[in-house]
Amino acid sequence: MMRKILILTTLLLFLYFSSYGQRINISIFHSYDIKKVRLSVKSGKLAVIGDNNVVGPVRKGEELLILKTPDSLEITMERGFTGKYADIELYQAEAETWEKMFFLDIEKPPRTKVDPVIPDKKPRVYDDGFKIRPAGNHIQLINFVDFDKYLAGVVETESGFRAEKRFYKAQAVLARTYAMKHIDRHEVTGFNLCDQVHCQAYKGRRVHNPDILKAVRETSHEVVVDKNGKMIEAVFCANCGGETENPVNVWSSDVSYLKAVNDPYCKSSDQYQWRKSIPLDKWIRYFKRYSYTLAENIPPDYFTSRQDTRHKFYNFETDSIPYVQLRRDWKLRSAFFSVLQKKDVIQLKGRGYGHGIGMCQEGAIEMAERGFSYEEIINFYYNNVSIVERELSEESNPP
Repeated sequence: MMRKILILTTLLLFLYFSSYGQRINISIFHSYDIKKVRLSVKSGKLAVIGDNNVVGPVRKGEELLILKTPDSLEITMERGFTGKYADIELYQAEAETWEKMFFLDIEKPPRTKVDPVIPDKKPRVYDDGFKIRPAGNHIQLINFVDFDKYLAGVVETESGFRAEKRFYKAQAVLARTYAMKHIDRHEVTGFNLCDQVHCQAYKGRRVHNPDILKAVRETSHEVVVDKNGKMIEAVFCANCGGETENPVNVWSSDVSYLKAVNDPYCKSSDQYQWRKSIPLDKWIRYFKRYSYTLAENIPPDYFTSRQDTRHKFYNFETDSIPYVQLRRDWKLRSAFFSVLQKKDVIQLKGRGYGHGIGMCQEGAIEMAERGFSYEEIINFYYNNVSIVERELSEESNPP
C-alpha cells in the first residue's frame, strides 16, 4: 500500500509540473514570523503531502491549520486528522478516494485563502500550490504559482486596477523583466523571489480587473533589453513630478537607458505636487545633529533653495546635503522639492511620489488613456531599449 501511495504521489507531482506553464516560487508574508496559519480552499482541491507522503485532500470550503511546534509543523484538518511533519506541500489535485488515480482538473484551478493567525495579519488569496516548512522559530510559506498569475498579482499590487489595458501591458512587460532579471535573488534560501518591494510587491492573486491577466498573457515572454541585449533594471515610480530622475543622483552610478526625460503626462495627478511644513528650530537641530556649521543668527532665506529641475544636492550657504538623504530622514514623498524659509517655518514645496527613476506610472496611465501603445510608453521612459521575447528558463542575461 505504501509503495502505491508513493507512486501516486510521484505521478501527481510529475503531472502538476508538466501540465502547466512556467512556475515560480514566491515567499509570501515574507516579513512576518508566522507561527500559526489557516488555509481555506476557496475553489478546486488541494492534495496535502507531508514528508513526501499523501496526507489527504482539502476540498472547497474546508480548512487546514498549521502550527509551528519546537521540532516540526503540526497539521490539523477539518475532518479530525492531525499529524506532525518536517515539510508540507499542497498541490492541485482531484481524487474521489486516495486509492484511485490522482488527476489534475485544469478547469478548476485551486484558490486558497491564507490567513495568518499568529501573528494576526490580513488574509490574502493565492492561486495554485504551496510549500510550507520550518524556518527557525517560524513557518516559511512559499507560493509556487504560474508565472503569468504571479505577474498579474504583481501588476495589480503595484499599480491598482483602474487603468487602460495598454498601461497594464507596459507594466506587465516591466514586471516580467524585473522578475526574470532577479529570478535567483533568494535561490540560497530555496525560493526565487519574495513578496516585498525589493523583489516586487505581491499580495496574491489578481482579483479586480480581468484586463490585467489578459495584458500579461498578451505580452507573453516579452522583456525589455538594453542595446547589448541585457535585461534592464525595470524600475518605475508612482509619479515623477514632471521630470524623471537620473539614477546617478540616487544610486551614484549612471545607467544609459535611464536618462532623465521631461514628462508632461503626470501633471494632472493628485500626487504631482505636495507640501510639508517644518518648524525652523527643528530644521536647525537636524543640521546641527549632522555637525553642520550654521550662522549664529539665521538670517532670512538662509535655507531657501529652489529645485526647478532635479539636482543631486540641496545647497545652502557653503554647505550641501543629498536630496535623497533629506527625503529619507524626513520621510518625504520625493527628493524633488524646493526649500522656502518663511519666518519660523521651513516650507517644502515638492513634486512627484517615489524615487522618480524609470517609468512614471501616472504618466504612463495618462499616455495609455491618450492612445499610446505599450511599446511607445516603454520607449518614452527608457532610452535605446528593445522589447524581445525570452523564456523564463533562459539565462537571465546572456554573456
